[in-house]
Amino acid sequence: MTRMRGKKSGAQVDVCAQNEPSEWQKRRMTRRLRLAIQQLSAAAMSRFEDEPTRAKWFCMAVFGGRELTLEQNLKDAGVDVFVPRERWTAVKKGVKVEGESALLPGYMLVRVLPSAEAFFGLKLQEGVVDFVGGSTGYYEVRLADVTKLKAICDTNDVSRMAVDRSIGQGSKVQITHGPFAGHDCVVVQVTAARNARATVWIEAFGDRLKPVTLPLAFLKKV
Repeated sequence: MTRMRGKKSGAQVDVCAQNEPSEWQKRRMTRRLRLAIQQLSAAAMSRFEDEPTRAKWFCMAVFGGRELTLEQNLKDAGVDVFVPRERWTAVKKGVKVEGESALLPGYMLVRVLPSAEAFFGLKLQEGVVDFVGGSTGYYEVRLADVTKLKAICDTNDVSRMAVDRSIGQGSKVQITHGPFAGHDCVVVQVTAARNARATVWIEAFGDRLKPVTLPLAFLKKV
């Protein structure tokens, strides 16, 4: 808490420091964390720490804009989770502002020992829509693709990757990086910008997966 003196009366007024949660908020967060830990016990890293090779990466669809918050909540509960992100710099009202945002809006990766209990516990979490998958089960992301994507995010290399500017709406392309690497897709929309992005429909998932937005640099024509 910080204290400031009222301009007119001179009375002292309690003002919450910026971003400092109130005691009620702290108690609520503690209760929420205890519940999450209980629900996610089967999905926690402790379940496979003795046999890490048995754990697999899966892709979850989540509410857009909640990716980074959900990532932190799951980490606090002991879950191995990864939200690919990109760092950016912008000038707002003459001030240089730096930040980061989800590289694949609406999606995140989670590493678990596959079980019905683990998947169920994760789907109970606020902000989780479902796991990406189909009639044959949930889609497993290759470890090599996760490792490559982490390296790109760690070095913020997306902006330096080659881009095929001939790719446009209707182009048939293949995804080269990320959890959907190797899949053919059709471009629905391209957003022209310094770091151009494309929205694609992935053929293998059909209507089971909404269009995915990803960097244009992650695509090549087929």
